[in-house]
Amino acid sequence: MPSWETMDHKCYENVFWGEDLSSVKGYEVLVQRNSDSKKILNDLEEYLKKRSRLELDYSKSLSGLARTFRQRDDMGVLEATMTLLKTELDSMANYHNKASISFQQHADNVKKFKEDQTNRRKLCEDNLNKIQNSKLSQLKITVQSEKLYVKKCSERDIAQAAFKETSINQVSVPKDIEKAKSRFSRATEDAEKADTQYKSAVMVLEDCRILWENEMISACQSIQAMDEERIKFMRQEIWDTTNIDSQLALDIDRSCESVREVLEKCDIVTDIQAFISKYKTGEIRPEPFSYKHYTKIQTMNDNDSDLFSPYSTIGEEQNTSDTSSTGTRTFFGFAKKKGAAL
Repeated sequence: MPSWETMDHKCYENVFWGEDLSSVKGYEVLVQRNSDSKKILNDLEEYLKKRSRLELDYSKSLSGLARTFRQRDDMGVLEATMTLLKTELDSMANYHNKASISFQQHADNVKKFKEDQTNRRKLCEDNLNKIQNSKLSQLKITVQSEKLYVKKCSERDIAQAAFKETSINQVSVPKDIEKAKSRFSRATEDAEKADTQYKSAVMVLEDCRILWENEMISACQSIQAMDEERIKFMRQEIWDTTNIDSQLALDIDRSCESVREVLEKCDIVTDIQAFISKYKTGEIRPEPFSYKHYTKIQTMNDNDSDLFSPYSTIGEEQNTSDTSSTGTRTFFGFAKKKGAAL
């Protein structure tokens, strides 16, 4: 009996009995407890296995997402941030993969514990069930012996009364007296035999009851001990697996903090100026396109002067594909045959 038992804390061995010797309620409660314990462990194992698969799938998804990052031509802190973000995504994928492995290890632990308890509980049930069936069988025999004993004793009493009545009856003939005496003698022998059988059955039943009671106590103690082990084990397993989530959250937060620390250095003005410094094309804007008389344009083109228009070749560039064997197009769009003057 555990030392912690008090009026408010009872033990299994003291509370799963019944006043009726044929009662099996306590046994049925304990068997149901064993079944429920196995189901609870099954639920925990299934949860851990599913969590492991979810973490693994998420890890693969994060790795795939990290691979989609492409190097872009950006400037300043944002470029470094995007590079770091890809790196931290890979790290997060690794964290979730480790979590997946840990959840699977805990699932394996639960499975091993469950199988061990299932075997021990089954052995306990089988032993108790065997002795309990023996007790119930002997109880049935004893009840039948008791009924037979009562019947034979009643028949003996009736035969005895009949013999006395016949003996004192003056009209009774010796033959009738002898018959009554013979019936009384046989009834007495049957009653004594029934009495012996009944006493023997009661003794055997008492032996069965003692064996059953001892086995019931042992079963109650074993099942309570296994329940205590299961509760302690599950409490620790659930505690440890929630710590996996906590550690995962901390690891992910560290990765996020790394990105945030880089982003804190991001300055809009600095990044804009860095882009301008690297890719600027000039600060002088083009003059307006002014109208010129065609003779001036021809003169400018023929003399290749400093006043040469930067737009004079645009038409030629755009119409290169329109060139044919009969001639080419000028800036003005008129056809000019080979060897011919304008």
